[in-house]
Amino acid sequence: MQTRPRGFQLASGLPIKPSKLKPIKAPVLVSSLREAIEAFKYNVDATQLDDINLEGARVAALFRRDEDGMTFLVMYKREFYKRFGRHFDIPAEDKGYGVLANHKIIYWAALNGHHLAAVFPDGRCYTCSALDFLRYHETYNTECLKLPGEIAYPLKKFERI
Repeated sequence: MQTRPRGFQLASGLPIKPSKLKPIKAPVLVSSLREAIEAFKYNVDATQLDDINLEGARVAALFRRDEDGMTFLVMYKREFYKRFGRHFDIPAEDKGYGVLANHKIIYWAALNGHHLAAVFPDGRCYTCSALDFLRYHETYNTECLKLPGEIAYPLKKFERI
């Protein structure tokens, strides 16, 4: 018979404690609006209400979050507006990357009280109020001169979902 050190127990004799660890989400790569919608649904428990078309092309989708009824306009964004802080005369705390969106869509979303959800190729989702986006544009005149009809908002003011 083997002697065991003091305090030694076999694993089968130990009490089972429930694990408090959350499963790790695998990174999601996004390359289209369809995949952005799937990434958004993966991060937020929401129901799709409608597709949003601009000049005959589907550019976004409207969702309602099930837990609180908040509505989101989900858009796919290929990249951050990297020169946002250099192109506009904005406060120093807003310098950095930005997000571009069509003025007509933002205006419509702000009138209807929607929030914006921007999904990027690495699967990260960011959200902000469409009304805040529109007010920022009106205050600092953030229309992109090279892309008429596109307005910008600092990424720092978005919240990550």
